[in-house]
Amino acid sequence: MADYKLTYLSQIFSNIDRKGFETYVIARIWNKLDNLDIKIVCQQYVKRENGYALLDLYFPQIKMGVEVNEAYHLSQPEADLMRKKEVEVAVGVEIKTVDCSQSIDHVHQQIDDIVKTINERIQFGIKPWCGKMTPEEYQRAGVLRIEDEIILSNADEICQIFGLEGAPRRGYLRTGGVPISKDTLVWWPNATHSIWANEMSDDGETIVEYNKSDANERKRHVDKHLATNELRITFYRKRDNFGLNYYRFVGVYKMDKDASKKEHKCVWRRVATEYKL
Repeated sequence: MADYKLTYLSQIFSNIDRKGFETYVIARIWNKLDNLDIKIVCQQYVKRENGYALLDLYFPQIKMGVEVNEAYHLSQPEADLMRKKEVEVAVGVEIKTVDCSQSIDHVHQQIDDIVKTINERIQFGIKPWCGKMTPEEYQRAGVLRIEDEIILSNADEICQIFGLEGAPRRGYLRTGGVPISKDTLVWWPNATHSIWANEMSDDGETIVEYNKSDANERKRHVDKHLATNELRITFYRKRDNFGLNYYRFVGVYKMDKDASKKEHKCVWRRVATEYKL
């Protein structure tokens, strides 16, 4: 299997290779940093009061974003400033802007200033970007946290974190989860499952689970879980914007029984962003 960081970075630059100024600025920033302990994210989703925003470039370890503004932004300065302030206040992210309506020398100076700021920030200490760790390494850490961006290749790896040999099966079919105590299940829903829908909200706070085609099975499933107080330690599998298709730890969920009764689907709400092993 290819190195995770190499795959991740290759996919990032493959997906922005036709975005002109944005591609140039992001590539130059990354090359000048030349530091594999730093993680970059392109098109980072950020929830706003009215909708959402996508940051062109984001550094999660220091909570800094970079917006690449082309000439057309000169016609909408007030809207851009309002959007910038909304995002900064909503999620505590500082946003730097590169104005590409200027000369290339001026663009380079803006990039140099951003790189200098990033290098100054990381001198105070950051948790290095580890990429993909083994189940044993996650187990030794003793806690699962969303901010650690825990990723696993398959359900067997998920089970190994909890001391299980592998994901159980029903005949030839792999189950969608395994209980580790009376009211706690390790769950690995797949966004593209052929039978069961597992629809996650954009902010990750809600997962709606239901049988796509069998109404009787859907009702039975909802009724079954309405009778429990189950917690679900959840690893969600979905192909991301860069084509990577891993299971990611997304938190601990509990059923919203009122919403589940109303929608006739299992509605799971996130109740914790970490889980101690």
